[in-house]
Amino acid sequence: FPVADDAHYQAGEVVSISGPTLTHRGNVPYRITIEAQSGSEFAFTPAAGRTDADPAKPVSDLTVQATFGGTDADAAVGAAGAANTFFTRAARGGNLSAPLTARMALSYEDDPPGTYATTILFTMVAQ
Repeated sequence: FPVADDAHYQAGEVVSISGPTLTHRGNVPYRITIEAQSGSEFAFTPAAGRTDADPAKPVSDLTVQATFGGTDADAAVGAAGAANTFFTRAARGGNLSAPLTARMALSYEDDPPGTYATTILFTMVAQ
């Protein structure tokens, strides 16, 4: 993500400028889930020179999108142990690949300037 500035707060979100590519394939129908690796909140570090308290920002404020083979995938990050379905493939097949885009909701009232961090876990589950 770029460093969030006033324009991002006014827009209500900050959007990733370049994300990794997710490639997957399966010999059976499958779904891909998305969740935080641990916890239900972002780790928070206040911006330099600030002393803001941890806002307990939920990881569900982060959504991930992609388009695989013409099918859109879009899901909020689930808390650890409560994965959300990101993409479902009803038939087996070859590689599907697409760059990921992420959006994090921002609010002046709830999200002080700083760094918000979490590790995201994608899991592929046979249907």
